[in-house]
Amino acid sequence: MPVNKRILEQKTNQELEDYIKPESKFIDLAKIYAFEILQTRGRLLNDEETKTYNELITNEKNNEIVEIHPNYKKATLFINISALIGIGNIIWDYENFNTPFSIVIAIFIIGSLFLIGYFIEKGNEIAKYLFIILFILGLVNISIPSLFINFLLNPILGILNLLQTIMQFCALVLLIGIPAKKKQII
Repeated sequence: MPVNKRILEQKTNQELEDYIKPESKFIDLAKIYAFEILQTRGRLLNDEETKTYNELITNEKNNEIVEIHPNYKKATLFINISALIGIGNIIWDYENFNTPFSIVIAIFIIGSLFLIGYFIEKGNEIAKYLFIILFILGLVNISIPSLFINFLLNPILGILNLLQTIMQFCALVLLIGIPAKKKQII
């Protein structure tokens, strides 16, 4: 439950004193705000209150809930679908994977997609930008030319590659649409 500091600022000193009592049932953030408001009003904290205040601050930092934008989870879904389509590509075009090196590279690429998707789902900004950069590099250097070649040589493989690119593009759009994190102003 969020605490509105402005509402607490309207309370009297006596009402705020009820917030900072040891037997108080108010949530920690409300107690922290009460301590801060009383201090700005000139009240000095004794040693016990200072200790309690510092413990509340430490607990609040440890219990801080990180909200992950829903686009991270949606983008991960598209990335994972893209990786699964990549597995389908490998199965469909198995005759081209005739050397151990080509198999290792294919497994590495698919595994990397799943790994990047995992970190993106956790809200990792580095994974987000890594995916965006790799998508753009892959699209310009590999995907566009290979899409045309695959459509001509093997239409089903071309369709799978196109679907994979569309899934990754959808993930890219979702990731770009995430607003920058803003610091909370109290």
